[in-house]
Order: sequence, then C-alpha cells, then structure tokens
Amino acid sequence: MNEDLNIPQPDPSWDYYITWHTLLKAKSRLDTLIKEISEFEEETATQNEYFEEQLLKIIANLNSTLPKIETE
Repeated sequence: MNEDLNIPQPDPSWDYYITWHTLLKAKSRLDTLIKEISEFEEETATQNEYFEEQLLKIIANLNSTLPKIETE
C-alpha cells in the first residue's frame, strides 16, 4: 500500500496498472502545482511560463493514457 497517499498498490500484472500509475503520477503533479500556485499573490511572466510548462507536461502525460485506436 502506498502509505503516503493511503492508496492500495495494485498488482503490476493488472491490465490497467500502467494507466493507474500514470493517472496517480498526474494527480501528484497537479497537487504539487496547486500547492505552488497558491503561494503567489500576484502573477508574473516567469511564473506563468513555469505553470504553463508544468500543465503541458501533465496534459502530455494524460494524453499517453488514451487508448490507441487503429484506423483503417
């Protein structure tokens, strides 16, 4: 069990294990970003660039979880 999050650790042979792990990683990154952004009262261009970069990484990570659909 992942003691930090109190989330049971599934069997790595589970069909959705990689998806589960990717989603959990994205959630962790989002939680971190929310904590970081809450520490600023006013926005700056540098902070905006950083937050945008982090969000794009999270989105790319989530996009990797989408099922790959083969087209004919």
